[in-house]
Amino acid sequence: MPSRNTPAITELETEAVINQVNQAERNHIKWLAKLHEHLICDGSLPENVCENDAHHHCQFGLWYYNETTGLIKNTQSYKELGRIHKEMHVSARQLVHSWHEYQKVDLSEYRDFIKKQHILLQHLSKVRENLNLTLMSYDNLTGALRRDPFMLLFEKEMNQGKRSGVSFCIVMIDLDYFKKVNDSYGHLVGDKVLQKTALTISQELRTYDSLCRYGGEEFIVLLPDTTIDEAKLVIERIRENVEQQIVQTVDGQKIQMTISAGITVVDSNNTLNSNIDLADKALYCAKSEGRNKVRCL
Repeated sequence: MPSRNTPAITELETEAVINQVNQAERNHIKWLAKLHEHLICDGSLPENVCENDAHHHCQFGLWYYNETTGLIKNTQSYKELGRIHKEMHVSARQLVHSWHEYQKVDLSEYRDFIKKQHILLQHLSKVRENLNLTLMSYDNLTGALRRDPFMLLFEKEMNQGKRSGVSFCIVMIDLDYFKKVNDSYGHLVGDKVLQKTALTISQELRTYDSLCRYGGEEFIVLLPDTTIDEAKLVIERIRENVEQQIVQTVDGQKIQMTISAGITVVDSNNTLNSNIDLADKALYCAKSEGRNKVRCL
């Protein structure tokens, strides 16, 4: 499950990082094969293998230290990957030294080296697994969370709320008259409107707030450690910003959208759905009063 401060990420961006991880693994396996060719068949050594900072210069190291994205840099698996990769290079240097000095490799050193290979590949798999989880957790159109991972996050926040007693809010947001956009301009323009709206909402949220595409043109926002008055200020600002956004069609027509929103303070003793229903009722009030409004319940 993604953490609540996981940044919104697009499908293409996540797939690009997965491809980087896969290429890094292939590069490491090539490096490993070359090292074994040297130790077994007296083939040429991998470049810089005997240097103290060799872990910075191999292809895997160039990826790890220079080219990786913030999407994975702060994860524990990524940090462990760097540690074991450095240790593996220390072991490799010891193996090469033993071979050159004694024309044989110490068995215990070799077993230690192989063990580090397995650990490194395990951490790489964990990084890839987390990326695939991210890919499944986020809506590929808007970058917002999908409903199922959001509900898990919401449940976790409610459990914390029971223990701490800290107030937090949820907000239901709906694009006004969105069906008219799809009917008048087509679904591609509708998609642009959804993307623009999600981006506008997310730009006003804190790193530990969460945005979910709840369904169609409906979004839900989780605001931890937030009172109803604080939530209203944030959502009013979002409503005003959305109203100012313009989406332009290919033939130059300009579309301006508005949103309606309903806010409620979460009652940790109620069910998830009961709390969402309250926010939904507040949203209904906003729509029944003419739309482009924020209402609290």
